This record gives sequence, C-alpha cells and structure tokens, in this order.
Amino acid sequence: MEPLRLIPVDEAGRRLIESWFEDPELARRLSPPDAAWWLLQHGAPGVELWLAWQGQEAVGYVQGEPDEHDPAAFHFAFAVRPDLRGQGYGKRIVRAMLEHPNLTPYRRFVASVEPDNLPSLRSLQALGFAPHSPEPDENGFLALGYARPDP
Repeated sequence: MEPLRLIPVDEAGRRLIESWFEDPELARRLSPPDAAWWLLQHGAPGVELWLAWQGQEAVGYVQGEPDEHDPAAFHFAFAVRPDLRGQGYGKRIVRAMLEHPNLTPYRRFVASVEPDNLPSLRSLQALGFAPHSPEPDENGFLALGYARPDP
C-alpha cells in the first residue's frame, strides 16, 4: 500500500475537516478546526495542519505544534475520516507524520489521548508510542510519547 501524502490544509480543506465533526464520536474527542481556530493557528510558527490523502481522497488529518518548553518535541493530534475508521488509517496517518520532512528536527513526539479512546491508543502503541504514566493527567488524558531513533 502506498504511503499517505500529507498536504497543508487550505480554507477548503479546513471546511472539509470541519464537516467531519458532524460525527458525534469525533466531536467528542477533538475540537474542530473552525474559523476561529484557523485565524489563531494558521501560519503560526511551527504549527502544522495537514490533510492525509490516499490518491484523490482525503482520509484524515493531523495537526500539531512544537512543545513550548522542549524545542525537540512535537505535540500532535490526528483523526481518521469517520466513515473510514477501523481500516488502519490512524497508524498510516501517524507514520506519514513521523516521516514528514518538516518534522525532521524533532526527536520526540507526544499525543494526548483519552483512556477510553482504544482505537487511537492501539494505533499509537503499534507504532512504538508508550504512555508517560499509567494514570491520566489532570485533564483526563494519557500522554503517549515516541522518541525517534538516533540516526
């Protein structure tokens, strides 16, 4: 299977992603990249928002930003288009992100996931992400981290 392509989100892409949030499960897990988010984040230094494409079809997205306290770490969130869940796209989206040339300078990656979001937890753990702690943080999230192997 060919790798997914990550393409920066434009306004049309943002509206496409926002439409996926009609799905209650996705809306429960993440905040949509609505117009207010777009104005605050679009073009901010280090902030990335990509649509994941397979051929001519958008299959998910990933967004993230550098850690303000650790310049070698990148925090991110990802989502699979609701009608494509359970088909391995989560792992493929995260793998494409880890391999993206814009993120080469980062050595560590962190995702915060709700403990009951088993599909996301399984996707991340299959790629080598490990929980920082067995207990959720004060916001109810598990932080899973991945360290890029040394070259």
